Amino acid sequence: MNGRICRRREVHLANLDELAAEVERIVAADSRGDLITTGQWSAGQILQHNSLLIQFSLDGFPFGVSWPTQLLCRLLKAISWKWLVRQAFRRGRQMPSPALRPDDQISVPRGAAILLEQLGRIRRGEQMTQSSPFEGKLTHDQWIESTCSMPNYT
Repeated sequence: MNGRICRRREVHLANLDELAAEVERIVAADSRGDLITTGQWSAGQILQHNSLLIQFSLDGFPFGVSWPTQLLCRLLKAISWKWLVRQAFRRGRQMPSPALRPDDQISVPRGAAILLEQLGRIRRGEQMTQSSPFEGKLTHDQWIESTCSMPNYT
């Protein structure tokens, strides 16, 4: 797994149903033994990391960021929220908190189950309305757009 050598597959997700389908595709590829990942994380870790972001957008983030970082992010959000989301999810970025770091040995089926569990909460009507430590208040639709903008899975 080396993102500097391997070409990454571009994934464009329009909604959470497409995200769920992508998760199922990843599980199927893993079961067949032909899942290939790039970068430093396994597919299980990527799935768990994405589930943590959704969980925190539903339940609240267990960490904050400094006020200068908040101020800068909120200013950039006002100028171009979509650009800010792309920057936040660019590959190779350092985690702002250990709370977002996935388990070292999480399997693809376990990572997928955790992510699908969070998606199930949304399907049952829960709203992602917690404030981002960086961007402040986001609407449920902004959280969905942000979730579907997360980096490529494999």
